[in-house]
Formats: sequence, C-alpha cells, structure tokens
Amino acid sequence: MKELGLAPDNITFRGLVSATTAAGKWKAAQSFINLMQAGGFSFAIGEFTEMQWACARARNSRESLGLLQAMIEQGCEPRLENYNALLCAYEKTANWEEAVRTVVWIQEKGFTPDFITWSSLLGACANAGQAEKAVAVMEKMKENNFTPNVVSWCYLLKAYQKTGNWEKTEEIFHSMLNSGCPPNEVAWNSLLSAYEKGRQWKRVLYTIEKQEELGVKLDVVAWSTTISALAKAGQWQLAEKKIRQMKQSGCQPNIVTYSSLIKAYGDVGLWNKAESVFKSMLLEGIRYPSPSSSLVFTYHLQGSWMT
Repeated sequence: MKELGLAPDNITFRGLVSATTAAGKWKAAQSFINLMQAGGFSFAIGEFTEMQWACARARNSRESLGLLQAMIEQGCEPRLENYNALLCAYEKTANWEEAVRTVVWIQEKGFTPDFITWSSLLGACANAGQAEKAVAVMEKMKENNFTPNVVSWCYLLKAYQKTGNWEKTEEIFHSMLNSGCPPNEVAWNSLLSAYEKGRQWKRVLYTIEKQEELGVKLDVVAWSTTISALAKAGQWQLAEKKIRQMKQSGCQPNIVTYSSLIKAYGDVGLWNKAESVFKSMLLEGIRYPSPSSSLVFTYHLQGSWMT
C-alpha cells in the first residue's frame, strides 16, 4: 500500500486483525494491533475479543489474560464473551484452578455464567483429570437450568477415563444414556479406553459388539483400543481375529494397532509372528520406533536376533 501512496486506515487494520485471528495466526494479529496503536487508531472491543479467541485456539492462556487486563486498563469494559474466551484457553491447557478463579471473577463482575462458561470449566476440570470437580460443575450446570449435551457428557467420561476408574466411567455412560443423550464416537471410545486401562477385555468385546448391533461404525481408535486390551490380557488369538475384522470393515490399522499386536506376540514369545506383522507394517509404509522395540523384546525372549 505504501508503494501506491496509500496509508492503511482503521478499517484496513481491523480487516487484517479479523483475517489473521480467523486463521488462528494470533501473533500476526498482534503485530497489526501494535501498528494500529502506534498509528493512533482506536482499539475497539472487537479486536480484543478476536485476539482472545485466537489465543484460545493457540492454547495461549497467558496472552489471553494479558489482553483482558489490557482492555480494563484502556477503559474498555470486558463482556462475558471475553471471560469465556479466557476460560476456553484454560480449558485447552487443562488449567482448572485458573478456570475456577475466572468463573468466580465473572460472578463478581455481575455476569451470569452461560452454557459456554460452564462447559469450558467442565472441560478444564476433565482435561486435568479432576473427575470429582467435573461432576460438581455438571451439577452446577443443571442447577442453573442448563442441560448437559453430548460434549458435556464426553468431558465427564474423559475425566474418569483419565483416572482409570472404569466402574465410574461405566456409571457415567449409563447416566448419559438414561438422560436421553445419545453417545457419539468420543463417548464410546472413552468407555472402551477406561475398560482397556482397567484390563477389562471382556467388557471391551461386549461394548464393540453392542456398537455394531446399534449400527455404530468402529473407528481406528475403537479397534486399536480393543486390540490393545486383548494384547494386555494375553489374548493374542482374539487380537489376530479382531485385526482381520478391522481390515475387513475398511479400517486401516495404524502404528498403535500394530504395536499392540506385536506386543501380544512378544509376551508369549511368538517371535516369528511378531516379525511377520512388523514386515507387513513396513510394507504399508508405517515407520516408528515403538513397534521395533516390541519386536526386539520378542527376539530377546527367544534368544534370536535379526541381522
């Protein structure tokens, strides 16, 4: 623009800030905001808000908080949306303590927390593995006449799945069903993961069979979790069967799937089978050190080494 003898105005800068924040490039947006301020242009609440959401997407809670404080210093009164943007950043970084403080701050400012407020707080607690606190947040949501949606339930399932408490995860899953909220893939996979961590391989098999009965197509996460559960239980024959079914369903095994199967063979000393899977994996173009480690362990059990 300078080469053409044109000088950017307030509208130009705001358009640049809007475009860069929409693309998640909050650093570029910040540079344009700095140029706005240097040029003496007004800085409206819209720019602050867009920058905060960009920070949330970039998992940068420190910058989001700094922007909120800058708003206040410049006499620009934050809205509930600005506090929610900060909460979203805390949710993504699993900073549940700061999220709790922010909700208190919101209430002290005279705002009434909305669904986004409670959902972000719930997510922050869940991501941090604070299961009991996540339950308390959901109860507060209900007390304030907000109906938990599938995302809310998935947060709660995730919280207990992280703790390895498969019994409580199962209980939450049934509560979700009883509430009339149909589970999505994330919910099913959280339940499977909890069972896998708890070494409940029979429950894993029952769950995927139930999914298939309901017409729920298993994704790579569900299949891989199933095979991992079977591998941990020493059920290598069943693991073989499930990986065949996985391929027949059109779902391609990934590094996690193959690593679990190699481990299953390694645990019982079936080095020839492990080598076969390893070679198949290489032919499919999958490269990662983890299955190599599993294979070396298998050879070690047999006293055999690949040259």
